This record gives sequence, C-alpha cells and structure tokens, in this order.
Amino acid sequence: MKFSILVAAYNAQKYLPRCLDSLFQQTEQSLQVIVIDDCSTDDSLQVEQSYTKVRDNCVLVLHTPHNSGQAEARNLGLKYAVGELTLMVDADDWLAPDCLEQIWRTYTSAPDIDAVPMRLRLVAGDGMEQEWNDPSQLPVIMTGTQACAYTLSRKLHGLYAVRTSLHQEFPFDTSSRLYSDDNTTYIHYLHSRKVARSEGIYYYRQHAASATHQYGLSRLMFLRANMSLRLQLEQYGCDDDILRLCEEHCWNNYLGIYREMQELRRSDFLTEEQEDEIRTTLDEAYHALRLDRLGKKRLPFALFQLEQKAIMTVKR
Repeated sequence: MKFSILVAAYNAQKYLPRCLDSLFQQTEQSLQVIVIDDCSTDDSLQVEQSYTKVRDNCVLVLHTPHNSGQAEARNLGLKYAVGELTLMVDADDWLAPDCLEQIWRTYTSAPDIDAVPMRLRLVAGDGMEQEWNDPSQLPVIMTGTQACAYTLSRKLHGLYAVRTSLHQEFPFDTSSRLYSDDNTTYIHYLHSRKVARSEGIYYYRQHAASATHQYGLSRLMFLRANMSLRLQLEQYGCDDDILRLCEEHCWNNYLGIYREMQELRRSDFLTEEQEDEIRTTLDEAYHALRLDRLGKKRLPFALFQLEQKAIMTVKR
C-alpha cells in the first residue's frame, strides 16, 4: 500500500462527496482511506458509510467516542495507517486527479526523502482559485531544517505526505483543541532527512464555516498552540535560527490575537468567566514569550497593555 489518507469529518455532509470522490478518482489507486467521524450531528456518517459499500477494500470508517477536534480524530486514524506515506485531507477539501501519482514520483526520486509537500491552491466561495504561494521560489529539495524554517516564515505550507513511520512516531499535537495540530508540520519537517516539493495539487476551500476561520474566544487556543510549539522546538535542540523564526511567528500571532481580544471586549458582552479566560491566557502567553531571541526587551505586562492601548487608539 502506497498511501494512507486521513479524513477527519465533523458535520461535513455537504462537502464529503467531493472530497472522497477526488480520492477514489486518483490515477494512483494504491491507497487506504481512513475517515474519522468526530461525532457528527448531521448525515456525515451515512455519507461516509455509503463509500464502504462500494470501496470496502480500501475504506475504513472510524468514530471518536466524543467530539474531540481534528488532532485527536486524526490520531485515531493514524493508528490504522498501513500505507508507506500518510497525508491528511480535510473533509471540505479535495485533490487533483494525479496528486498521489505526482507525490509518489517525487518520493521515489531519492531514497532519503521523508516528506513531500503538495502545491496548494486556495478556492474562494465564488470558485475563484489562487496559488497559495509561488512554489518556484523554494528549492525543489530541502533539508528538514530548511523546510521547517521556510514554514515558520510562511514560505512553505503544511499540506504534505510524510513517511508513515515518521508520522506515527510524531502524531498530531493535541495540546489545544484547535491550531495545535499545525505544530506537527514543523516537527515532521524538522525530523525529515529531505523534503521534496511535488506538482500534486491540493485544493483548499476557504469559507467562514471552517473551524480555524471562526473568531472569538477560540482564538486563544492559537496562543496555547504556539506555547506548545516553542516548547517542542526547544526540547528538540533546534538551532538559534529556528528558535528565532519560531519567536517571530509566536510574537506576531500574539500581537494579532491580543488586539482581537481587546476588540472583542468592546463589541461583545462577556461573562466574568470569559473575561478571566482572556486575562489569564494573554498573561500566560505573554510571559512565555522569549523576546530576547528577537532583540526585544519584555515590558511588565501592565506597561505592555498601556503601550498597546495607545497604539490601538492611534490606529482608530
């Protein structure tokens, strides 16, 4: 078996047929599709099970015991992966017909390739498509450290196939219900001997219903995910360049989410419990920052808040 494909689904009945059809219409058919239903309340499960009736030899439908989020759902599926390479496809996304064929061609071009990023094409609600980035700006073959650095600086994305043994050694980060699964990309690239770009195309649907596109208190999970990423990269003994790029990533995210939370406080009525969650998370994430890696001095949190208040007042 060449490929195991993880599809975590929650209330995705509208999108699942296109997603799954794109997998079974691949020019490369040595694949195992593992659909993990995360306690959907719509008819997603019926859609998923309908594919087992016609493709029962390569479709496995699993169920989480409770709604747990994409990372835990995918980790459940990962336990059953038997393909040489594993990749994830979100239930509302799809692959170009020759995507797996292109990935396999790249993967087998050298014996030390462990991860193969696809080309990423963004699809808006009106159907307009746009390349996420110009892939020609990156080397065709990179070291794992280079790929990790490119991803931290948003020159490379996190949609790729990876050697299954490597993925099972480093499963999805479940430290946060949202966003922490993205941390796994950096870890996979970091531990890859070589990362090679393929011409296979992944179509990423952009719409407001996506869990990671919803704003509000859930955005605080991004800060927790960033704290987990920093800790992992430190534990793996990454060099100063990687740690600096990680800190730039975390600092920029922190500033954006801090300002989002202040706007939320002004526009919505929040309970005392919600206010406490915002205060606690912002304070914890601020003190976890390693601004010395960016040549910055960390102000006392109260002074930082005053500084940000002044900046936001001027911008308004």
